[in-house]
Amino acid sequence: MIDRKWEGCRTKPFSFSISRELIQEYANVIYDNHPIYHDVEAARAKGYPDLVAPATLPIICWQHASIPWLEHAVGLVHREQVFTYQEPLYAGQQFICEIHLKKIEEKQHAGKRIQFLKHELIGFLADRTNSSKPVFTCSSVLILQEEGMR
Repeated sequence: MIDRKWEGCRTKPFSFSISRELIQEYANVIYDNHPIYHDVEAARAKGYPDLVAPATLPIICWQHASIPWLEHAVGLVHREQVFTYQEPLYAGQQFICEIHLKKIEEKQHAGKRIQFLKHELIGFLADRTNSSKPVFTCSSVLILQEEGMR
């Protein structure tokens, strides 16, 4: 189980870049063929400066983070996620992100302890690091059962 000492902790800030290739690959993985994800001219025709990132793309940020409280967690189950944006995300942007473990809730089910790990991923545009308002946030809940540790 995750030690409660981690509750309230944040990862070290990390960089996340959005490229055209990433947008196109991600759109393919989620089976979204909308032209604004694949064709720069189609995106520009809709008023965007470049390819637009699909709404759930920031979840990839987790792959770029070192998350010490999850180092030994095995069998995590993804329960929910909610994305909030201040503006669309485009190809060519770079973000400084961090993940915050906001809360650990424990429950018992069938004689086993279960933890609900409430996280918030936040992303700031790298060229606006003095801004206190993130461009995007993603709230998510991961579930960990007692035997889900190695």
